[in-house]
Amino acid sequence: MILELYNNLIEKEGIDKSSFVGCLEDNIEDMINKIKIENNICEPEELEGLTMSSLPKSIIDFLKNYISDDDIDLGADVIQLGKQDFVKENTQLMPGALMVGFKYLTFASTTGGNAICFNLNEITDGEPSIYIVDHSIVSGRKVGISHGMEMEFFSLDNSNVHKVVKKVASSFSELLNILINDEISDIETFLY
Repeated sequence: MILELYNNLIEKEGIDKSSFVGCLEDNIEDMINKIKIENNICEPEELEGLTMSSLPKSIIDFLKNYISDDDIDLGADVIQLGKQDFVKENTQLMPGALMVGFKYLTFASTTGGNAICFNLNEITDGEPSIYIVDHSIVSGRKVGISHGMEMEFFSLDNSNVHKVVKKVASSFSELLNILINDEISDIETFLY
């Protein structure tokens, strides 16, 4: 279902199918291992659960068919990350490098630098839910959230990660349908 929906989206957006180089499973596993080795934000034990077997088959199939060397604009300010940026966002850049330790794998970003993530903690019918994370609230392992005129600062952990993520869609298919049907003009509206 994801592959068919994604194909419909790229046709709608006029994206040349030759832009996608795809990946072999070994290449996907190499990218995951690189994330685990090169991430300097998370503790190694936080990344132990990130393996090929932790990725739903639907996402492996998506990466095998529709990853590109370059970033791809999918509309509504959703920029799908190319191979190198996929690894870089999940190892070096905020908030992706921090969120991957909580099993939020960043696969896209916005022009404003916010992360769009597969939530590998929420899998329904073989698909992860989709969340967006505001990059401006994350600094190292500290997070600052505004409550009117007051700022709340805390160290991010499993008990409070829900404070910094905003659900966009219950599944990847739902996100693709939102984009295909032009239901939003800017994905960042989910942040507010």
